[in-house]
Amino acid sequence: MSNLVEDIFLLDDALQFSYNRYKEDYIKVSPVTGTSLNNPGSIRFEVNNQQNYICLSDSFLVCEFSITKGDGTPLGNDDITLEHNFFPRCFNGMSLTIGGREVENIAQAVGEVSSINNFTMTSDIYKRTYGIISGNCPDTGKGDNDVDNAANDANQGYYMRKKVYNDKKKFTLMFPLKSIFGFMDYKKILYLIKINLSLIKKDDAVISPDIFYGAAATTGKIIFHKLEWWIPSIQPSLEIEEMIMKRLNTKVPIDITFLKNTSGTNTIPTGSTNSWKLGNVSNAVRFIFLAFKPIAAPSYQTNNALFTEHVGADRITSIRIQMNNNYYPIDRMEFDFANHNIVEPYNIM
Repeated sequence: MSNLVEDIFLLDDALQFSYNRYKEDYIKVSPVTGTSLNNPGSIRFEVNNQQNYICLSDSFLVCEFSITKGDGTPLGNDDITLEHNFFPRCFNGMSLTIGGREVENIAQAVGEVSSINNFTMTSDIYKRTYGIISGNCPDTGKGDNDVDNAANDANQGYYMRKKVYNDKKKFTLMFPLKSIFGFMDYKKILYLIKINLSLIKKDDAVISPDIFYGAAATTGKIIFHKLEWWIPSIQPSLEIEEMIMKRLNTKVPIDITFLKNTSGTNTIPTGSTNSWKLGNVSNAVRFIFLAFKPIAAPSYQTNNALFTEHVGADRITSIRIQMNNNYYPIDRMEFDFANHNIVEPYNIM
C-alpha cells in the first residue's frame, strides 16, 4: 500500500483543538499626531507594546467616514459615488517602524500597491462580498450604469458601492494593513517593542476628484470622523506564556522573514522604448508587479481606479526585466491584447 494516505481515510485520527489562547481582544490605538483627520499632513500611531502579545499580521485601520456632495448636502441617489479601493488613495505614503527601525515605506502609489495586492491575494468571493467593508469592490465595467442596465458597460461594482455608501449618514470601513505591507506575512507575536505607523494624508482638494466617480456636474466630498488602528492582543495560556518567556530570556536573536514591499512610478512616453530603473535592493527579488494607468488629471467624471486596457496607441506591446546582467525572460516578452496575442504572458505566470 502507498505510504501516502488521504486524511479522510485515517479513521483513527481524532480531531484536535488548541487551548493555547486564554483570551484574545483588540488594542485600539488612536493617532498621537494628526488628530485633525481632515487636514493634510502626517497621522502617526504609536504602540508602546507593554506586557501585550500582539499580532500585527491581522491588524487593520478602522475609519468612520461620511460622504456628501461637494457643497456638503446629502448625496442620496445622485449619480456619483466612491471609486474602488478609495481609502488608501487618500494618502501620499504609509510607513511602518518597529523598534526604532523603519521596516517598510510605501512612499509612492499607495492606492495602486493596495489594488495590486488585493487583486493577487484575495479571492473573487471576497471581492464580491466582504471586500465592500474595506473599500475593495472592483468595477465590472467602465460606465456608471446601474447593474440592471442591459448595456454592455453595466458596472456591478459601481452599483454596489453606490448602494452601500451613498445612503448612509456614516459608514465604518475596516482596511487590513496586509494589503499594503509585506511585513504582515510575519504571523508571529511581538512583545515589548515600540511600533509606529505613519500615514501622510493628501489635501482634500486633491483627494475628492481622485476617489469619486459619476455623472457630469456632480462633485463629492469625504469626511473622516474617526480613525483607529486595531491590533489583536493575545493572552496565551500559562503553559504557553512560560514557554515564550523561556525563549525570550535566552537572549538569542529571532530571525524575522517576510517579503518587503517597495513601490515606484514612471511615465512612459507613447511610441518609444522606455527603460525604467526600479532601484537597488540588497536581497533577492521574489515578485515584480507592473500595472499601467492612462495619464489623466483626476476628475469626478473619470474613474481613476481603472487600469489601462492595453488597446489603442498607448498599449504596451513588449516587456522584460533586467536584474544585474541577467534578463527575464531572455528574449523580450511580446504580446498584443487587441489581437488576442497573449500566449506568452499567460504561459509565464
